[in-house]
Amino acid sequence: MFKLNNIMDLDSSIKFIENCFNDCNENIKNDMKNILKKKSPKISLKVSLDSNIIVRCLSINEIEISIALFRELEAFYKVVLSEENEGYYKSISDDKNYCPSTASLYISLLMSISIKIILFHELGHIYNGHIQYLQNNSTNKIIDFSENLQSSIENTVNDVPLDEMIIKALEWNADDFSATRIIARYCHESVIESINNGNNKIIHSNQHMFLLVLESTVILYSLLGLGNNNRKEDFKHPPLRLRLISTISTQIFSYNIFNKEKIDLSNDLINLIIKLENMVNSYCNKTKPSIYKTSNNLNELMKESQGINKKIEDYYLENLTEILKPYAILSVLTPNK
Repeated sequence: MFKLNNIMDLDSSIKFIENCFNDCNENIKNDMKNILKKKSPKISLKVSLDSNIIVRCLSINEIEISIALFRELEAFYKVVLSEENEGYYKSISDDKNYCPSTASLYISLLMSISIKIILFHELGHIYNGHIQYLQNNSTNKIIDFSENLQSSIENTVNDVPLDEMIIKALEWNADDFSATRIIARYCHESVIESINNGNNKIIHSNQHMFLLVLESTVILYSLLGLGNNNRKEDFKHPPLRLRLISTISTQIFSYNIFNKEKIDLSNDLINLIIKLENMVNSYCNKTKPSIYKTSNNLNELMKESQGINKKIEDYYLENLTEILKPYAILSVLTPNK
């Protein structure tokens, strides 16, 4: 077990999460005010002490997130960016020597990015009209999946149950929304200048900022169970390993649209993902009862799984914009990967 020092108290933790939420919501409203289709809803955040949830939309006006996710991110980053594990600090900072104050800045930044990835996803459900669509068109079967879902639904599209197709397409769209927004939020010169103001220039360039976003993404997905041998099948979301690859692809696509210096990780991406997942797995195997390995859940990358998800992606790209048009607050974008 790891000994952690300087853990935030509950009030400070809640304030940290609320600041992340307010930043995400204001970023959407300010950055997209010219393409808002209708008045932005008033959205509040509920920070829950229930460790059985991670995050969810309670309604078009409220998102709930568990303090447990914050605690997990806080514990992980404090361990991997401690002086005892200075190798990771040096890899993201390019510093020759460990600096505790700079490490604290990276901890706060990487935690913020990870939490905002989650919050942007939930806000995507609201701003892209998913909640309104489900409220107006869905039976409970669509909203609340059971383990018997696939055998209980007769309507199919390309051999995939229609309800499952719609739900997974909505989740895919929320992932794309989050991936696009997190790049817009951080990979910009004015944002980097703001972060570096008085902070010893911890961000060296737009590309450095992008790599920190990418690493935060892989770490977040890994903590959510990428290599967990006990992770259960999820009928609401595309497979987690495919979601990670899709999310990173959208992040790269979004970055390259808005930046002259392009990101090309074609030769290094898989090795980077494996390296980061191994780091998270090592941590999880010391703190959790499950066994975490990069070899777990690789069936999600097999041809059969990819084939099913290609059908969902095609349905998403061909149908979702039109389906959500009456409900979306923003114009629904489907990034071209």
